[in-house]
Amino acid sequence: TAATVGKLFPQYLPSRGGWGVATYQHEGLEVLACAAVNAVGEILNPQGQVIAGARNTAGELVSMTEAILQGQQIQTDLQTNTTLVTVISNATFDKSTLSRIAKVAATGMARAISPCFTLFDGDIVFAAATGEQQADETEVSVIAASLVQEAIINAVK
Repeated sequence: TAATVGKLFPQYLPSRGGWGVATYQHEGLEVLACAAVNAVGEILNPQGQVIAGARNTAGELVSMTEAILQGQQIQTDLQTNTTLVTVISNATFDKSTLSRIAKVAATGMARAISPCFTLFDGDIVFAAATGEQQADETEVSVIAASLVQEAIINAVK
């Protein structure tokens, strides 16, 4: 894949991005998150450590946040970057509820990508439902956010 992550600094090499999936099944409820990851930002594990991103010439990961805090100049001609995520559940939700679920699920993107939603990215989360199972909106939203984070991490493994 040509997808990469960690592209804010021209002096560093980006890491491989890619396609990641995460699933949840419990008591009939099924939720799936699929992520195509081609982000300007770096990817963080649940503990907040960089696991994919900018690499120096020795191949070592360089924290982009630390580099920015130290005053390094970012690249400003970045264009073709985005992370696209789809969350699908077998629950029954209307369009406005799915919109709210997608908003909450985007918090999983913000947990996994730093920075996220920059002017260089087209980051977005879509939500869909098949209408087979009754489920609580908040429960599915929380699950979706967790799965989005996991799917993004899986994309760079």
